[in-house]
Amino acid sequence: MKWVPIKARLPEEGKWVLLWRGCVEMGIYESNVIDPCFSDPDRNYLKLDNVTHWMPLPALPSSHSEHSETEP
Repeated sequence: MKWVPIKARLPEEGKWVLLWRGCVEMGIYESNVIDPCFSDPDRNYLKLDNVTHWMPLPALPSSHSEHSETEP
């Protein structure tokens, strides 16, 4: 997965993504509001101007059996 510049493309609405705005955060894109923005898990609004890139969340592990024996 690669970081996608906000100016190139916005994520699909309603999907959680990783955001870069000087630090990594998780957010969801909302365009159905007066001023389109991202919301963090606490429902704080993040202006699009403050976010430079986004990336889809990685897939969850499919099972615990895929972990190597050396992992805690």
